[in-house]
Amino acid sequence: MPLTTATPPTVTTQGTSAAPSPAASSVSAQTSPIESSAPKTASAPPSAAASLSPPVITQADYLVRPVLRYHRLAQKMDQQGTVMISADVDENGKVISAKILKSSGFQLLDQAAEVYAGGVVFVPHMVNGRAVRHTVHFPVVYLLK
Repeated sequence: MPLTTATPPTVTTQGTSAAPSPAASSVSAQTSPIESSAPKTASAPPSAAASLSPPVITQADYLVRPVLRYHRLAQKMDQQGTVMISADVDENGKVISAKILKSSGFQLLDQAAEVYAGGVVFVPHMVNGRAVRHTVHFPVVYLLK
């Protein structure tokens, strides 16, 4: 399976209204792992404490990145925002659970981001040559243009 880098996907949609309008609205939704000043996970042998809690990754590459869709009602209501997601990832890079670290302030966008996160597959995280379970923190950005 080809490796893709962590550049954010963008979705553009043309809006419609009851009355014809020459102006079209465009929508973009983006995701990318966040930059962090925290040190990356070291390749030193894991300690007993490290084996109890999986490493947290803020920069990860995607193997599978599903299409990020802007919730139609949220778009109609002009809702925009960023949802911070924490995804628990298995040794194969598949998201096994996802939760919201920080809400966008809109329930529709938050729910759509959780659904999106469930379909992502990351490149497995390696420690000492072995793939390990880990957690990835990343934003899902909903922006109306």
